[in-house]
Amino acid sequence: MPTDAFDESSWMLGNMDGEIVGGPLSLNQVKSGLKDRSIVGTELLARAGSSAWRPIHEVLADPRSHISSSIPPPRTDRSHGAEWYVQVPGRTPDGPLATELVVLGLVERRIPANARVCLVGASGWSDIASVKEFTNAVRPLLAASASSSQAAQKSAPDRLKIVVIGALVSLVLLGIVLLVVLW
Repeated sequence: MPTDAFDESSWMLGNMDGEIVGGPLSLNQVKSGLKDRSIVGTELLARAGSSAWRPIHEVLADPRSHISSSIPPPRTDRSHGAEWYVQVPGRTPDGPLATELVVLGLVERRIPANARVCLVGASGWSDIASVKEFTNAVRPLLAASASSSQAAQKSAPDRLKIVVIGALVSLVLLGIVLLVVLW
């Protein structure tokens, strides 16, 4: 017997890379997880056995889900008090964090310039440097990163010169030792 696309217990929770991070879950369990923040809201849902991942808010907003009327729409305003999830490469997302805390984290260099952010309720991640709320705080980090990268590029040829000179000196010394031994 075919099952409805919104069968209550047939959903898998996945991250933005399409990796399964939970499930199977019912839509009511997903809704509860959103309320208690054990589910961030930026994850994706797919029917068990399917690879068709969809943002949570799209699945829950579908009238066939039978619970859409009680789910608030995603918050997309960026007014004072906006909250963000922050993803530092290689770590699980942190948040929700107020805009001011994210800026402080950038200024104190606790959040790197290559981090990604997602506004609570939004469905996608953005590079932190491309989000207007954070560009002023990211600029010094990018400048520092660029200057240290240039310094590293300049010092690499210097190190090569030292190695070559060291090798030449070793050859000259070896030649002198051979001359002394053979005489």
